[in-house]
Amino acid sequence: MQSSFIPKDSESEEHKLLERRRIRFTNQPTSITNKAIQLINETNQPLIGTCEKLEKNYLRLTSAPNPSTIRPLAILEQAFSFVLNKYKSNNDWSYISNQLKSIRQDLMVQSIRNDFSVLVYEENARIALEMSDLDQFIQCQTQLELLYDSGCNPTHLIEFLIYRLLYSLLLNDDKKANRILIEIDEVNISTEKSNNLNVVLDFCSSCRRKDYIQLFRLYKSLPRLACCLVNFFIDIYRKQMIQILIWGFAPTLPTDVVTTMLAYESNEICQERLSSLDEVELVINSKDKERIFYCSSRVELDKQRNKLMASIDKPVSTSPAFEIKTEQANSTTIRIRIIPNGYIGVNRIICHWSNNISNGQAVDLIIGEKPGLIQMNESCQAYDRRYVQCIFHAPIIARAFQNGFPRLYQFSESTSETEYHSPELVNITDENELVFNLVPREKNRIPKKISMNVNMTLRRFDSAYYKFHIQPIHTTKVDFRIENVSSNHLTIVIKHNNTGLISERLCSGHFHSVDNQTTLTAVRDIMVTSDQTILINHLRPSTQYKICLHCYYERTDHSFKKEICHTIKTKGIFTVDI
Repeated sequence: MQSSFIPKDSESEEHKLLERRRIRFTNQPTSITNKAIQLINETNQPLIGTCEKLEKNYLRLTSAPNPSTIRPLAILEQAFSFVLNKYKSNNDWSYISNQLKSIRQDLMVQSIRNDFSVLVYEENARIALEMSDLDQFIQCQTQLELLYDSGCNPTHLIEFLIYRLLYSLLLNDDKKANRILIEIDEVNISTEKSNNLNVVLDFCSSCRRKDYIQLFRLYKSLPRLACCLVNFFIDIYRKQMIQILIWGFAPTLPTDVVTTMLAYESNEICQERLSSLDEVELVINSKDKERIFYCSSRVELDKQRNKLMASIDKPVSTSPAFEIKTEQANSTTIRIRIIPNGYIGVNRIICHWSNNISNGQAVDLIIGEKPGLIQMNESCQAYDRRYVQCIFHAPIIARAFQNGFPRLYQFSESTSETEYHSPELVNITDENELVFNLVPREKNRIPKKISMNVNMTLRRFDSAYYKFHIQPIHTTKVDFRIENVSSNHLTIVIKHNNTGLISERLCSGHFHSVDNQTTLTAVRDIMVTSDQTILINHLRPSTQYKICLHCYYERTDHSFKKEICHTIKTKGIFTVDI
């Protein structure tokens, strides 16, 4: 089955990529997930559980699994049926999700990768869609892709290819969508599945062509769970459709017409949902020369005492700034010209009478472009074994985030169990760098190496992807001050051992006298100590010293690189403290 989504000049290349991928999985039947498990089960011996409990809470593994706490395959099959029956009688997603994750974990640590594993992940993914849990769905979908490629039961492969296709298109990942379409073309499917697939392909085609009328018609015909997946994104398209329906700033449209066109269940739901949507948006590419739109009045402008004008909601504080110019277009309308000048950001334009801006009509102004590249110029830093800090150079995304774009980013680890909590964007530097902190789920333990993907999205302008490794350079924030400075001694006061860590922090260093603030002369090393105060004696009066400390957690740990220095000057011999 051929699809219009696949460019002819890239079709052969996509087939080659798919073939190489299949060969890779054929030659290497063990997956990334299995490798992660081997790190825990260092003996590399097959593990067979002995636990016979049907219900077992999910707990992250922090050491080699104990067979007495792991359920064997026969018990897992019973537990799975038990959990599904619970779900049918009581939709307690918190409980069901916990039990399914526990079953998946027991399968992983025993390296069980068979048709039952496929069944568990498929059903978990379906329930996650029903319960609107996108994170759980993505985790299951990722593992299913590996299981299908390793030769497990592909009975429902086309169903999950449909979900992958929809998710890829809704994230504007056209390359991945094209690869999935190639896979779909090579699958033999039944008539019923073919009908469902055709509806999905037509829906995706409408999405790509921005044919919103056809898109909402097909939305009602999507398979039930495919519709659940689309529901995560459908309001974006409803909002875009509203922009098309609105002409000027004071439109009147019958509610029943909007209800039908936007595929709402009733007029009441339509009114409720639309009231929660933001105002109309004007989307402009920052590279455009200019864009024009209009603001109209119901009465002629020349007959009004006040002037119809346009203002921006908040001043632009970054450079370059966009410009706004207005001129009268006809007797009831003004023409508004937006000149982007390369600006990237979000603002609002208000069309109002000169004597009353509060009752004006507003439109959201979104100026942007494709997000460009994401790069890391240096390794991530691990601070005090409490968190890892990674700095990404992403000029376009950083400017957009600074200037009001929604901060949409998603990190995913290439392991079955996530090692870090969701990263937090803590700073955007003047050099257009994004600073993220990642806190490990297991306190005081920084994983040695983790492969991770990040997806950052500029809404309306596409997404950027970047794969990187967190193999952090360990450092510690050396916080010390100099006290009791006299002519021949001083005291170093170190603020540490308050981090809640298991191991004690050690510090060492050195200090130099500075002649004329340019020439360094070695004086003495500061020996390794865990003390919080260090007394330095036998100094020269009226001499400037540079004092440097380097702290770490183990004497043999050379991964802690950073040292902090302070410069002070000792007092003269005849200095008297008052």
